[in-house]
Amino acid sequence: MKIMNEEDQVHSRLRGAIYSFLGLLIAIMLGVLIKGNEIDGASTILIMLAVSIPSLVAVVFLDFHLRVQQKVKVSLIRGLAFGLGFIPGLLAIAFVIANVSVAAAVIFVVLTVIWLGIVSLVAIAPALREVCCESEHNNSIEKDAQ
Repeated sequence: MKIMNEEDQVHSRLRGAIYSFLGLLIAIMLGVLIKGNEIDGASTILIMLAVSIPSLVAVVFLDFHLRVQQKVKVSLIRGLAFGLGFIPGLLAIAFVIANVSVAAAVIFVVLTVIWLGIVSLVAIAPALREVCCESEHNNSIEKDAQ
């Protein structure tokens, strides 16, 4: 049994979250395809899913090749694929929910954005602290040198 380091754990969690979201989107796509004539905006939902699903698959492959094989932590292409995968997928889910309740769809989108923002801040906080503390450390070294 291989013990995963922190970077492998992050990669594994991200991959699992993307696979779960992909599964949800594929299930929604199948539901819309089956009951499309009963769902308002079915063609719009399918267009959003047609953009989202391939983009999320691309994220999985890009994440492996860039993050794992090439050790690239930040990538514009991976970010673009993630944005094109996540945002239309979120909107497609909101459109499906809006067929039942517009208020529920608005609450879904607002809470998703709020919680993603909070999770992002929590995830970024250690890196910001490291950069902040590093600059303070460099300033104190320069003051000591003078």
